[in-house]
Amino acid sequence: MMKSLSKIKNIFILIVVFGIVIISFLNPLLKKNKQNNWDKESKEFLFEIREKIQDEFDEKGNSLITTSLKLEKEIRKNENNLSNLLKEKNEANLYLHLFDDSFNLIFWRGNSFLDTMDQSLISKSNQTFFIKNKGRTYLTFLREIQLKGKKYYLFNSFIIEDLIKLNKSQSTFIDTLKEKFSADFEIDFNESAKIEKDGRKYSFPLINNYKNKIAVCSINYPTLSYEFEKIDFYTGLLQKILLLLLFLFLIFIVNDKIKNKFLLKNIFLGLGLIILRLLFFCFEIPSSIFKNELTNPANFSSRFGYGIVSSPLELFLTSVLITYLIFMLNKIIKYYNIEERVKNLPITSLWIITTILLFIYFMIWRGFGATLRSIIYDSTIRYFKEFNLIPDPVVLVMSTNILLIGFIFLSSAVIILNFILSIASKKGNIKYSLIIFFVVLQIFGFLFDYFQKLPQGTFLIRIIFISLTFINSLLIIKSKQKEFINFIYKLIFASIVSVTLLTYYNSELEKDSLKNYALDITRLKEPQISFMIYQTIENYTSINFEKINDYDVAAFQLWKKSLLKTEDLSLLISIYDENKNKLGEFTNTIGVNEYNYNLSDELKIYKIKNVFDDKYVLYGIKSIDWGITKKYILVAVPFYNSLPEKKIISLFRNEGKGITSSLNKINVLTFYLDNNGFDNSSEIFNIDESSLKTLKEQISKKTKENWLTIKINNDNYYTFSLLDEATNSKLVCVAKPVKSFSWNLSDFFKIFFLHAIIIVLIILLYLLINIKKIRSNFYSFRTKLSLTLIIISLIPMIIISNYVRTIIDENNEKIVYENLKNDALKIRSLVLSKNYNNYKDIYDQTKINFQIYQNKKLIYSTMQNLINIGILNKILNPNVYYKSVTNSEFIYFDKYNLNEKIVNTVFIKFNDYVIEVNDFEVTQNIYLSKYDFDLFLFGMLSFLIIALIIVSYLFSYQISKPIKKLNIVTNAVANGDLSLKVEINSKDEFSELANAFNNMTKKIKENQIELAQFERESAWKEMAKQVAHEIKNPLTPMKLLIQQLIASYNDKSDKFDEIFKKVTNTILNQIETLKNIASEFLNFARMPNLKLEKINLINSINEVISLFAYQDKSVKLLTEGIDVFINADKDHWKRTLINIIRNSFEANADHVEINVVKNDDFVILRIKDNGNGIPKENINKIFLPNFSTKESGMGLGMSMAKQFIDDINGTIIIESTNSNGTIIQIKIPLAKDE
Repeated sequence: MMKSLSKIKNIFILIVVFGIVIISFLNPLLKKNKQNNWDKESKEFLFEIREKIQDEFDEKGNSLITTSLKLEKEIRKNENNLSNLLKEKNEANLYLHLFDDSFNLIFWRGNSFLDTMDQSLISKSNQTFFIKNKGRTYLTFLREIQLKGKKYYLFNSFIIEDLIKLNKSQSTFIDTLKEKFSADFEIDFNESAKIEKDGRKYSFPLINNYKNKIAVCSINYPTLSYEFEKIDFYTGLLQKILLLLLFLFLIFIVNDKIKNKFLLKNIFLGLGLIILRLLFFCFEIPSSIFKNELTNPANFSSRFGYGIVSSPLELFLTSVLITYLIFMLNKIIKYYNIEERVKNLPITSLWIITTILLFIYFMIWRGFGATLRSIIYDSTIRYFKEFNLIPDPVVLVMSTNILLIGFIFLSSAVIILNFILSIASKKGNIKYSLIIFFVVLQIFGFLFDYFQKLPQGTFLIRIIFISLTFINSLLIIKSKQKEFINFIYKLIFASIVSVTLLTYYNSELEKDSLKNYALDITRLKEPQISFMIYQTIENYTSINFEKINDYDVAAFQLWKKSLLKTEDLSLLISIYDENKNKLGEFTNTIGVNEYNYNLSDELKIYKIKNVFDDKYVLYGIKSIDWGITKKYILVAVPFYNSLPEKKIISLFRNEGKGITSSLNKINVLTFYLDNNGFDNSSEIFNIDESSLKTLKEQISKKTKENWLTIKINNDNYYTFSLLDEATNSKLVCVAKPVKSFSWNLSDFFKIFFLHAIIIVLIILLYLLINIKKIRSNFYSFRTKLSLTLIIISLIPMIIISNYVRTIIDENNEKIVYENLKNDALKIRSLVLSKNYNNYKDIYDQTKINFQIYQNKKLIYSTMQNLINIGILNKILNPNVYYKSVTNSEFIYFDKYNLNEKIVNTVFIKFNDYVIEVNDFEVTQNIYLSKYDFDLFLFGMLSFLIIALIIVSYLFSYQISKPIKKLNIVTNAVANGDLSLKVEINSKDEFSELANAFNNMTKKIKENQIELAQFERESAWKEMAKQVAHEIKNPLTPMKLLIQQLIASYNDKSDKFDEIFKKVTNTILNQIETLKNIASEFLNFARMPNLKLEKINLINSINEVISLFAYQDKSVKLLTEGIDVFINADKDHWKRTLINIIRNSFEANADHVEINVVKNDDFVILRIKDNGNGIPKENINKIFLPNFSTKESGMGLGMSMAKQFIDDINGTIIIESTNSNGTIIQIKIPLAKDE
């Protein structure tokens, strides 16, 4: 069997090596074959892509046709009340429009983009075709419906392409196709488009359900060089994978050969895995294979290890490896009991070691902080900026990395602390020095951070770290919990510390972001803005106007591709015709002042100042040949004094770059200040006098920058103030709210919630893997009690939380509704007052965004820029429209999704008008939002679930512990061992039961002794009678024969010789009879013979240990996971082990450790205790019969143990003994098939 297995291993190695060599020769052959067949393959590829694209559009068109036919049936049913159709569920991204025979829009559903009908489209009835509107392209099916002599036209549309999408994560149908087919293609959605004759592209028509051309698709020809690169990549990747497999296989082969050498095996495996990880890094695996957010360096990249953690996935692999090495180190320390060996070193060495270990401990703390700082600063992921119950994969992986990093550093610190505590306990009981040691450790921590220029974390976080590592170390040293329970403790503690550190560094990042944000404001001056204006105008060549066919959208596209967008500057882009009439415009702000711009042909930069204040506008304009006629493009940026304005609509606001992306700009206040007060007429903040005085002192002292906390509008704000170098008399102030405790707690739960899920999943995975082992315990009283406690605690929590959540939702909606309703009523009142020349004056006074509709069409909007580019509709909400038809006045509350933001809106009808007011640019003043409550709720629930699991486990343990103790002792009593007692220290019913049980066993033992004594006496009496009778029988004839012999001798009988012979023979026979009687008696008193059998050594040791499980003194088996079999009498072996352990306890030991080492032919047991030891003069006598140092001992236990070990061909010796304890070594031959 072994030879065949070795042969298979050799064959596998040869196959892998052969494969690596073959691939090297295969690469040029594949390239040559690709080159020879390139024309055929490229054509087949293009034809296949063509068919797939056409099939996708056919499928989408057929879906539109099917839904249109269904809608036709519904329209026929609801002809007189079309509003009933609004109750039907609308499919995602479907837009419905119904026109009557006069081409008036009478029904619409979804975002309306058609307010009028092009009559030329009637010819396309029952066909699919494309419609372009405001930068969007729709695949549309037109259904002509005949109903009671009237014609109706139903447009059913699906969005195909979106040029005005703001969120890159939003993918359209075209984006999905490009990703699905891994092809780069462009589609001209025009039925008159021509097939391109460019040799670099392959063009073909897209046809509809009537086989008419509706568009032209152009695919870039695949290149042979790209195919060669693919061949090189995949063949190289395959070779790398084979090399990694070969190396991994060699690791396991060598590890198998040295499996009996514990230390060498673990060191070799650890080094092998480290080298394997380095090979992964050198081969750029997995980053070269998977191209997604998990391997994107922007999400995380560190220079540590020359870039070995250059992505979230790379960091995960490295963290998993280090976690495994930590487990391995723990295993080695326990196996060789290194902590105990260190204690026996000289006192001077111990002081040196303790000093070094303390330094390492605090360096671990510093490394922990530095690593988590890197997680925040070297990543674009903003963990605390937003929260999703179902996180993105990259956020989940990075959260797992944070948990693993916390576990690695906390475990390392606990290992160090275990050594220090072990050394500290050498001279006495550690219980009396724990408090002093803890305080000293905290003092050293304070001094360690005090003498550093940049300490990690804060004073409080350092105390938490030291406290949790200290508690975890005590749990390991003092408790008898399983390794997995200690592992869960470490994960929970690691999560608490790491998330706390993470929130701290995120706050520091936000502070740094404030400074950078202020510097960005002052960095941009007129020369830089002039260049950006020039760049924006010249960028018109990148805009395909024929494809857009809308000047507002064209202006929007210019903004999207400009540097002005990345800098978050307020701007206006306008496009004029050759007669200087405005064709379209885009602005990213509200309320742009109109200026008399000078339109020139050559590109020039102009400045227009405001007469009444220090505002001015910097603009550039140029005439271009765009389309058939000449056009003018104007780009204007407003300034205030020397600084460009940054009043951006939130929808267009850039999230920032670098560390400034951590700022939630909605909460950031920006204002300017000079000696006269606020230098910004549009925004006035209520700042307390002391803060205002401090800011003005900065101006007078010409201090360049300053950090301070000021009170703005009665709220505390952390503020960075920067002196503007251009004026040297004005401050640029950037402020963000100071985070309250509830805010910080909310941030904490954003990550802890994910950690709690991961920990629960680990627990479930452990239970699943060990299902066979724990199945018997599943129905135990302890398990039932734990589950009952968890269930009865969770159910009320969930019910109450859901109830509170519902109330908060209702109250929040009521607050939002009331706020919007009051704003809408205010606008209505001002409109009816007729005191304003136009609606814009109303906005200037109220700063409330509103829309006014007449009939169903928009007549005014404060956000006309959003209407112009199609982000907001110019058609009234259909629900409101149908309500307005039947009601003269009403107030209607609704909400909709705009760029992944829920917008609340209120409609009020009066006369023939409908006013809409929304909170798109308003932060509602509610106490606790649904988002915040969900975060708090799930965070608290996750925390409480873990706490409940732990508390219920400990509580059920405390209840079931005395019951289990009683059960074990009862079984021992049932087996005849009456020496055990139930030790329960509590003062409750269990204690009374234990005392009663102990008294019962004591009386049973006394009665048993008396009974045994009586039985022995009776047995001996009976035996004495029997023996006396048996002895008496041969003695009587012997007496008679001797008397006959004496008489014959006295009579000088002639037959004396004959009589003498007869007498002696008879006496000898009788003596033989007496000898037999004595042998039988001896056999009766002798112990039974050994019953040798093959037994599992580890299982038998665990059975013995279980007898001592619930005593104050502990017995621990250090070796697990191996099977060892010996030939022995199981009962004798267990009695021998029990005798040795009891001797240790009787020598004042409170802890016994059993270590098992398996060699080729023998197994060696080392039984170590921490008792008083054996005096030197008694070492050689310990195994002698009748030798005992105990007053009540008979001196047979150890001699019987030696006799038994000798009988099974083993040896037992005293390996070492001193005042700290004794080690007994037992060496036993393995069973023959071992």
